[in-house]
Formats: sequence, structure tokens, C-alpha cells
Amino acid sequence: MNIGIPATGNIRLCFDAIFLKSWPHALVLASYVLCETVFRHFSLNNNNTIGSSVFEGAIVLYMYYVFFYISRGSRAKYFTAAVPIITVYGVSALYFKYFGSAFKIIAVRQVSELIQVANLNTFLMLITVLGILPLWILLTIDFKNMRRLLSGLVAGGLVFSAVEVWPSAYLDLFAEFSGQACTWSDMKSIADHGRMSMLLYWEAQRSGTLQKLKSSKGSGRVFDDSIFLRNVLDDAVRKRNVHIIVLEGFFDLSRLSGVKLSRPAMHPRFMKLFGGRLGVSRSPVFGGHTAQAEFEVLTGVPAFADYGDLEFNLFNGGHTYSLPDLLQRAGYRTYATNSFKPEFFNEDLAYRGLGFQNIYFPKAYSGGQNSYIDIEIPKKEQNFIFDGDLLTRNLDFIEQYMHNSPQVPLFNYILGVYGHYPFKIDYVKRPKVINVEVPAGFDKKLIEMLANQLYYRSEAVALFLEKLKAVDPQAIVVIVGDHLPNLEPVGLKTVGYKAYSILGYLGRGGDDLSHYPAIAALNAWRPVELNNFKHYYIPELVLDLLTGGEYSKFHKCYQPVQAYHERYTEIMRRAVE
Repeated sequence: MNIGIPATGNIRLCFDAIFLKSWPHALVLASYVLCETVFRHFSLNNNNTIGSSVFEGAIVLYMYYVFFYISRGSRAKYFTAAVPIITVYGVSALYFKYFGSAFKIIAVRQVSELIQVANLNTFLMLITVLGILPLWILLTIDFKNMRRLLSGLVAGGLVFSAVEVWPSAYLDLFAEFSGQACTWSDMKSIADHGRMSMLLYWEAQRSGTLQKLKSSKGSGRVFDDSIFLRNVLDDAVRKRNVHIIVLEGFFDLSRLSGVKLSRPAMHPRFMKLFGGRLGVSRSPVFGGHTAQAEFEVLTGVPAFADYGDLEFNLFNGGHTYSLPDLLQRAGYRTYATNSFKPEFFNEDLAYRGLGFQNIYFPKAYSGGQNSYIDIEIPKKEQNFIFDGDLLTRNLDFIEQYMHNSPQVPLFNYILGVYGHYPFKIDYVKRPKVINVEVPAGFDKKLIEMLANQLYYRSEAVALFLEKLKAVDPQAIVVIVGDHLPNLEPVGLKTVGYKAYSILGYLGRGGDDLSHYPAIAALNAWRPVELNNFKHYYIPELVLDLLTGGEYSKFHKCYQPVQAYHERYTEIMRRAVE
């Protein structure tokens, strides 16, 4: 019995498809090549390699022939065999349009949830898409020829078996022929490598991580302190609101002794709030990969990167241990506000897995989803929303929340990305107030833009905090930079992070200076002294302030790095499952 081996005539049809001896196949393949070319041309990055196109094309052609093989014997099969592939491409495009993030196989589990919350247009789109494949199966598959059907299913199943059973083999093959996937943008990865190959890549990555976690040593301990926290909060009647603001590249540029400024980079109103000085906190990253800093700030463990470059990329939406999850279990409402695109760093799924009940991205970047961030995208400032505009909207939102739900405490998390490279500033909106002098080899214009950005950003934060104080007098507030910006030395035979040593950051030299952005905290509007802190200490700090020091009496806080590894493993185990 030749299960899995096509008949001779079908092998000939396969070669016809490859060598274009059949005009219907030629038309189908020409359409695919045209669509692929157009998509790559208008992609985020059209510098893809030939290998990436070949790899995507090989997967598409393989699946096309599988569907062709199991379809009924008519002329229409030349076109109907392409329907499932077109459907996958269409779902991917529509998913991004409506939800602002890349479609992944794991998203199928969320269909019922999406239908419940979808508006009419989205609901009709989901029903239409979900109806295409069943209809295609009923109308085109040759159910009478079971041998052919079974062999076709086996052939098609080999692809998914490779992804689920031998994920590392698929990932190695992908890297060999298609190159490395982008770690910070799902849509850039699709643009570089193709929708079908990335769909399988993400599933292989998820499956491979699950395998690693299952084989890793872990105690399976439960790290849920919600009962303890709820009891302490109820006894002390201290359910105070918590606000954490993570700002892109936020640091005191005045601490670069090698750069001369015409005035301090941080606005005086901001410095006054924190007693005239900021602390510094060690970030896990430099110059990029903001999600790693977010991971530490929200989970309270170091970003060990044991299972990949970025933990957020592995999140699938399943709840795991974190500060927002813990506070939610203790009776808080948890809100995440991100001023950029949900496609970056898998933020949407990561925030869901971390326990945020409500997640907001700008309407312009999230397919028009319900959001209070209805801000026009500033083209002159590299499409990054100014922190002041974001914080103003957030303050209005918080005031309304506190008016409507005064008895329910709030965790308000904000990510601002205005200070992202290349530090573009609209000098018409924000006139230059700081001039700089820099040593030879450094880009004066770049650093000057950064200095002026920091001045206006710190002023905006100060205005936000002054108004927040009036409506939330018992608040706990933490402001922290995600990482230090790359100052991009020009002509120096060195990499960017050494710029901080060369320029005497914090008044000293040394290679380990490039991981210390600014941090500041307020406890009922009294400054909290923080210096030589670590990003993953922030949840412990918040819980200690919330409980009046009770948390640290029963938990070992502010431990060395390796003391958090067991907790890290359990967090990732839950995040991926």
C-alpha cells in the first residue's frame, strides 16, 4: 500500500507546476510571485535575502501541492488548491488591520473571546474567515478517494509535526535559509521572511520553549502572594493607587561630565519634586530592547533570556506571576498604556499574560480599537507621541476612573517611547532651550536634540505629577528609564555603550556605566531615596511601600541575581503554556 506516495500522474502534475508546463499553475504561481514582490516592496524592510523568499516560497508551494493532491479532479482545483493559503495570508493581514498585531497560531484559542468583544465589522470578518475553510473542505476535497486523502493529510501533517515535535530542527532550517527573525517587530519579521514561514516560526519557538521548560529543573513552587497581600492591605486599609511610568531613554544627561550644557537637561520643576537629584537603576539592556526592561519592572525577576533573546516574544496570553497579576488578585484594577504599536515586542499578548485587565495603544496604531489615546501621530518626531500628550490623556482617564470607582484601587502602568532614537524633536513646537558642546567624535546635533527632548519631557512629567498629586494624594509613583540611549560616537573605533565611559557618566569611567538610566519614586509624594538600584527590584519596592514594610518582613527582598532564577523559570513556564 503506497500511503503518502502520489500516483505517477500526480507526480507529473507536480513537475508541471514547478516548470510552468500547465498554464493554470503558471497563473497561480505568477499571482503568488506578484503578491510576494508587492508585499516585500512596501514592507518595513525590503532588504530581505533571496534565501528568505525561497524559504517562504518553498513552504507555500509544498502546501499548495498538498491541497492540489487531495482536491477533486477538475480544472477548478488549480485555483481552489490555493484557497487555504490565500486564507492564511488574508487572516494575517486582516488580523493586523483589526487588532494591530501579528497573527499567530496560538491566537486561534482566542477566537471565542474575540467574537464576544468584537464590533459588527470585526464579527462579520471573523465569521467570514472562519467559514471559508469548512466550505472549501466540503466543496473541493475528494472524500471518495480515502487513500489519496490520507496520504495528503500525512504529507501536510509533516510540516506541523516538524514544528510541534522537532521545533529546533525547523528553527535551524529557518536560520540557515531565511536568516534571523527580527526580535523587536513581528511585522518587520513578516516583511523580511514571509507570513507562512513566520507563522510556523512562532509556533516552533513556542513549542521549543515549552519543551525546554518541561525538561528544566524547577520546583513548581507557587509564588502567589495575593492572599498575604490582600490580608495586609485590608488590615492596614492601605489600598493605595500605584503608578509606574517607564520612559524611553530617560536619564540625566547633565551627569555626562564630558558634555557641556548651556543649562541642566532636566527641568527644574522635575528636579524639585525629587529633592534635586535622581537615582539610577540597572537596566538589563542598552540602547534598545525596551521589552527586557519592562519584563523586569513588571515581573520582579532578572531578564535571564534563558529561552530566547526576549522573554516577551514567548508570551502567549496565559497568566503568569507578576506585579499587575498580584495586584489584580488583591483587588486592584490594572491598566497598561503603551504609546506605540502593539506589534512591537509582542506587547499585547505579554501584557495580557502579565495580568493587565485593560490595555491601551494609540488608536492610530491599533486598528481603531477602543482606546482613550486618540492622539495625532507626530510625523516630524519620527511618529513617537510626546510624553506630555500621552500623560495628559492618561491623567484625564485616571481622574474619570477615580470619580467613577473611588473604592477600587488602581495600578496604572505607562510606557512612553518619545525619547527613542534618532531623538527627533519639532523645534517649532518645542523651541531649542539647550545648546551643547561635545568632544570630537560625537554627533553634536544628535546629543543636542536628546538634551532638549529630556528638558521638555521632564517638564511634562513634572506637570503630570503636580496635577496627579491633587487627585491622588496617597499615590505611590515610580518613574524609570527603560535603558540609556546610544549616543552613537562618530569616527571612534568603539561601540556605542563605551560612549558613557568616555564622557564620564556619573563622574567616573568604566565599561559598566551604560546600563544605568534614571529612577525616581514618590511615596505619598515624599521622595524615596534610590540609587544603584535594579529594575527587577521595583515590584518589591512597590509592595513594601504598599504594606508599610510588612512585605519585606516576610520575604527576602533585593537579593543577588541568582536568587531569582527559580521564580524566573516558573514565570516563563506559565507565560508560555
